[in-house]
Amino acid sequence: MRPRRAAVLSLAVALLALAPAAPAAEVLLHAVTFPEGVRVDVPFAGTGRAPAGATLEAEVRFEGTRTRIALSWKRMKPAILFGGDLTSYVLWAVAPDGAVENLGELFTREAKGGADYSTGRRSFGLLVTAEPDPGVARPSEIVVFTGEAPRPERAPSEPFALSRLSTEPKPATPSISTAEWAGGEPLELLQARAVLARAERMKEGDPDQRTVREARFALAQAEAAPRDGRSAPPLAQARQATALASEAIREVERRRAAEESARLEAEERAKEAARKARAEDEAERRRQAEAALAEIEELRRNAASDLQQARQSSAALELARAQLEEERAALRERQAALEEERAALAARLEGALGKVAPTARTERGLVVSLSGASFENGRSALTPVARVTIGKLSGVLLMSPGLNVRVEGHTDSGGSAAANRKLSSDRARIVADLLREQGIDGARLAFEGYGSDRPVAPNTTAAGRAMNRRVEIVLIEDAAGDASGAKPAEPPPPTGSASPGGAPPPAS
Repeated sequence: MRPRRAAVLSLAVALLALAPAAPAAEVLLHAVTFPEGVRVDVPFAGTGRAPAGATLEAEVRFEGTRTRIALSWKRMKPAILFGGDLTSYVLWAVAPDGAVENLGELFTREAKGGADYSTGRRSFGLLVTAEPDPGVARPSEIVVFTGEAPRPERAPSEPFALSRLSTEPKPATPSISTAEWAGGEPLELLQARAVLARAERMKEGDPDQRTVREARFALAQAEAAPRDGRSAPPLAQARQATALASEAIREVERRRAAEESARLEAEERAKEAARKARAEDEAERRRQAEAALAEIEELRRNAASDLQQARQSSAALELARAQLEEERAALRERQAALEEERAALAARLEGALGKVAPTARTERGLVVSLSGASFENGRSALTPVARVTIGKLSGVLLMSPGLNVRVEGHTDSGGSAAANRKLSSDRARIVADLLREQGIDGARLAFEGYGSDRPVAPNTTAAGRAMNRRVEIVLIEDAAGDASGAKPAEPPPPTGSASPGGAPPPAS
């Protein structure tokens, strides 16, 4: 989207007086079994997210092996009004077992219109959601319309609940009930730009940029073509750009799914190896137990010839058992004492860190936070006060050599994503370097910069941006270079910690 028009649209969305809509954790649908050759009218009910006064209805007919769906709408407004990640409406066929099928996009260039769809299913419910792009594989929680039950004499139906909704898409506004669409640039271009921007973010760093380049080329052709308001060729090229950008997003999602599948497979192999090891261990214990029983039986046979010796052996065995139980009890007591000592040490460590800087206990471990005020504005250089603070932290960490240290840099959303990520990484590296200089073993250290990707507060206020400008020092017990992708801290360069090029990045 061009800067001036993007600003106008953002301002229009921001000024809308919208009633908040709760996230759809579960949605009630009706599974309709469509009779052969009978036209069935399926009504739709709008949610609080839908445009006020908008209506949607479908004529459905099952013939042969396909179910045809003729959808029509009135007083609809584009899904791009949601802002954020959302650009498109998608019609879904949902089976009672939760299986979903993307039937296609509702492209609402005009407030009144329609579209035709088909599916190989015969029994399903209908659902319309707002999505980041038309090619998504799972419906989002941004539910706009739900298919209702038709008249029972036309087709039987059963209600069911769908709860497997994606929470990843984030709208800028929860509802477009009272939003107004001013038009302006063709919707095809607006949608293509938004989907392409998301594809570029997701494909950043991916060596295979072919699909993204093709999408950029198609969008450039659409934007460069002369327009008369409804010129078909440039709009068709914009739709092609949207399709290509959607495919680029699917490439990333398929790769991530494959990586997740490989991870799960590796976990399953590890579990199977552990089960096998346990079985072998159990077999060994059984063998030892059988050998012990055989030995006892031999002692019993020998006791027949020497009763006194058998009694002495029995007494010795009872004594050994008593000693073994005493040793087990002592071991349990030592284990309990060690656990208490470990908990006390952890509490003392947390208390000591809390006196130096704000500290919180999380699932990742202890997290010590340094605010953005610890750095010179827009630079990675630490302030003198921050250096003193890190020196104190180093003193505490030197007393806990069993903990590894992960330094994570964060910024607010000001400036470009690349500049924010570099600044956050530089700041994390500077803190890791100073910790090493203070005596922390480099093998315990790792750092990573996340830019503005992990805010802890909204970036819409000065207070929220200040909270997002921070460096977090995470204390963990596993390896410093863990699966989250942090870089091991290396020795600092001879030239110091200043940002390359001598000029601070346009971020804070």
